[in-house]
Amino acid sequence: RGSNFTAICVLKEKCLQQYDVNASFIVWKTNHVAVPKEQVTVINRTTSSVTFTDMTLQTVQLTCNVLSFGQIEQNVYGTTVLSG
Repeated sequence: RGSNFTAICVLKEKCLQQYDVNASFIVWKTNHVAVPKEQVTVINRTTSSVTFTDMTLQTVQLTCNVLSFGQIEQNVYGTTVLSG
C-alpha cells in the first residue's frame, strides 16, 4: 500500500489583483492532465491543496496552474514527485 501526499499552492496578493483570480481558479495537473476536482481543496482565497491517496511506485510531474482572467492557463509552480 502506498502513502498519502498533499501539495499546497499559494497565490500572492499581487497575483490575485493583477490577473483577477483567487484560489478557486487554480488547476492542478499531473503529467499535463487535470487532477479531478474531488482531490482538490480550496483552503482560502489564496490557497489550494491537492491530495493523492495510496501513491505507489511512480514519478509524476505536478503543476499548479491558474486560469488568469478566467480563461488563460498559466503555470504557477511545478515539481517532480517521486514515490516508492
